[in-house]
Amino acid sequence: MIKSWFKKLSLINEKIKSLTPNKKLFIKGFIIGFFSGGLFIIIFCAVAYFWKEINEYLLVITNNNGGQLFTTIAAAIVGVLALTFSLAVFSIQHASDKGTTRVLSDYKEDKVYNTTFVLMAILSVILFIFSVLPFHLSWIFYEYCFAFLSLIITFILLKIVYNHTIDLVNPITRVGFLYQKITAHFLKISKAIKELIKQQSASSDGDLDSQEKKDIFTTGVFQNMPDILNPIRVYMNDIFDIVREYIPRKKYDITAQGYRAIIASVITYFKTRKRSTEFSHLFTSSNDPFMTDIYEKLTALNKISLQTKDLQGAKQNLDTFKLIAINAADFKPLKDSNFTCSMAMGYMKGNIIEGMMFGLDDIALDGSRHIGDIGLKIPKEHHLTITTAIGYLKEIAFNGILVRKNYIVETSIQSLMAIYNNKMDLSHYKHDQLAIGSNVLSAIKYLSINYIKADLDVSFNCYGLGPAFSTINEKSFPYFISKYIDEVDVDKFDDDLVKDFFHIYMDIGEEAGEKESFLVHFLVQGINIVLENALHTYSNKNKDDKEKFVKILDELTWLVSVYWRIYNKQPKNYKTNYIEFHAIENLTALSLRSIELGLEDFAKKLCEQIFSIASMSIEKKSNEFTAPRIITSALKVGVLARSKKCDSLADFVVTETENFYKKFINYHKTSNSIPADYFDRYKESLSKEMWSLYRNYHNYRTGFLDSSMFYNLVSQEEIKQYLNEVELKIYKREVKNIKTDSVLL
Repeated sequence: MIKSWFKKLSLINEKIKSLTPNKKLFIKGFIIGFFSGGLFIIIFCAVAYFWKEINEYLLVITNNNGGQLFTTIAAAIVGVLALTFSLAVFSIQHASDKGTTRVLSDYKEDKVYNTTFVLMAILSVILFIFSVLPFHLSWIFYEYCFAFLSLIITFILLKIVYNHTIDLVNPITRVGFLYQKITAHFLKISKAIKELIKQQSASSDGDLDSQEKKDIFTTGVFQNMPDILNPIRVYMNDIFDIVREYIPRKKYDITAQGYRAIIASVITYFKTRKRSTEFSHLFTSSNDPFMTDIYEKLTALNKISLQTKDLQGAKQNLDTFKLIAINAADFKPLKDSNFTCSMAMGYMKGNIIEGMMFGLDDIALDGSRHIGDIGLKIPKEHHLTITTAIGYLKEIAFNGILVRKNYIVETSIQSLMAIYNNKMDLSHYKHDQLAIGSNVLSAIKYLSINYIKADLDVSFNCYGLGPAFSTINEKSFPYFISKYIDEVDVDKFDDDLVKDFFHIYMDIGEEAGEKESFLVHFLVQGINIVLENALHTYSNKNKDDKEKFVKILDELTWLVSVYWRIYNKQPKNYKTNYIEFHAIENLTALSLRSIELGLEDFAKKLCEQIFSIASMSIEKKSNEFTAPRIITSALKVGVLARSKKCDSLADFVVTETENFYKKFINYHKTSNSIPADYFDRYKESLSKEMWSLYRNYHNYRTGFLDSSMFYNLVSQEEIKQYLNEVELKIYKREVKNIKTDSVLL
């Protein structure tokens, strides 16, 4: 029987465990209430049944001991009262050591302590009175019940005082108390201002009928009554004191609670003032004194963390600034700026740079991300505030260059690119966006040039400058331009965008070319991605849109000219081949693709860049190979052009090749850079290089390089015929028998 009952109870318990927390609580409460109610009923019935006997018994024992029980309980309550005083003294002593005089005043007015002292004193006095009064049969039971109830209440009060004392000495709870007082005072201020507005509106016949007028009136209240915030300042100072006390001790849970209270208090302040914080700038040039004081105190706390190189403490401080700035960004400011948000970011930036000086790089990394997040939060209509964020990111990144920390630069540029992609409306590249865009472009150009001058590493993943120029980063410039070209309405195309990027790529590219930086590779490939996407977009257009889209392609030739400008800045006898190989390969592939799409004029413009680079290479690398090999790429374009009946382009390539050859021969003839008996090799170098197109036909035709596209578009015989056109033009001869290289078929 007992075993079966235990089994049933265990099954019930398992069912209760499977329930949701709310259902568990309900069932447990029901069970406790049921048994407690049953026990109370049993006791009540027993007392009622034996009422007379219980009273007679209590009267006898009370007369025998003379009421000593009441005296004993009263003395016990007095002892508990003394213990309560001891706990209070302990709490007060702790407060005097760790807190301010304001804390002591709060202890003096503490309702829990005062109520407990008074209540226990009253209970003890009543019990002492019971011990000296005569005892009556009708009242004795109630007196005993009161005595025992007083003892129970005393124990409960002792527990309450004990818990309250722990709360008072607990700085986290103390911060919560202070925040409650701050909130209560802000509520009083808000109600008072509403009442004043109501009175003003009633007296002036609806003068404050709009929210703007109410905000201006609120501004006047705060400016003419600066003492209105004094109680809040006192409570805020107490919170700052608590945080300041525990920062050196690295009690992060306490400091985090303090910072949260500061953030919440500032948010409450923002809600109380609404837009009036911005209107204040109409009447005075000074910043908000209340917020300035908070920023100064936060900065002072940050210095304590930095001096001890307390990274976590400094991060908590930085997060506080971020959340304040983000909440300030929600304001609807005047015109195109948000002074409150800008001020928060200004203090934030100063703390970030100071953190870098102490070697806390993580502060710079987190700070860059935070300012970037704030910039994303600010509406694009407030472009002056966004510009402020851009300027701060630029300054942080520049300091990263000074300390040669490329990852700091990279993080800042990442935030800049995030802002650029977020704020630039691809369908409307005008007005305030131009200010945002030009500032981002200017910042990145400035940083990139200084980055290159500092000889910081770029590496194969475009480390440092990757967010702006990497060909695998979807927020980089190449992808942004490609997206713009893909989505823009041809009729609404704004060539300013292309020109803006031309200037930034040109300026940065020239610096990178002069230094032979690996960044040139990413600039070259980035431009190629843009052009490839443009041609792909063109191919998907209908006939009418294709005719319009040619305008965009013409503008993109600005970007193509960057190749030439980079190559022009490369030193003589350069060691890298970014332009010589990659750029020429890209131009060739794009030209071939253009011919396939019927864009003969565009292909010609691309081909002109090849000839320009080839002509320049004559002086840069005075050997018999480099320049002729570049010309060979242009000849690929000519072969396909002839094959596709684009005779104008094909003839252009032949003519330009002849002009190149004359310049090539004349330069080496007059430069005296080579022996006379070696000169014949230079004369034949072009012929040798260009006939490699014919000899290598089968080798490259099955490949996966850009060259394979050419060999799959033309026949070997077409190559031979066109190359003989060049031979006749330059060498006055025709090649009939050509030795081919051994191939694998």
